[in-house]
Amino acid sequence: YRKGEVTYLSGVSGYVKATRMTCVLGAPDAGVTTLLKTLAGRASREAVVSGEILLGGQHLDEAYGQHVGFIPKDDLHYPTLTVRETLRMSVRMRYGFVEDIYKKFL
Repeated sequence: YRKGEVTYLSGVSGYVKATRMTCVLGAPDAGVTTLLKTLAGRASREAVVSGEILLGGQHLDEAYGQHVGFIPKDDLHYPTLTVRETLRMSVRMRYGFVEDIYKKFL
């Protein structure tokens, strides 16, 4: 992931099992948000993204972002909620519905 002359991510690889929620943690300015935005197809328009992102072993089309979700770091996070409950609340607050998405992906 490059933006201008600055490289934000380099040499990143990983694997996530299907139907699993995965938590990505990192120190401040470690590039976690950049990584998640890139995986979700929401990288900055000025960014140059190279390499491969596969979903189910297949190269991705433009619609793959619907299979990737994350909660931005500036969202409210309640320590009494589980990760699943936090994701569900985030979807509900953004879209007003959650049951279809929840049943399909969570």
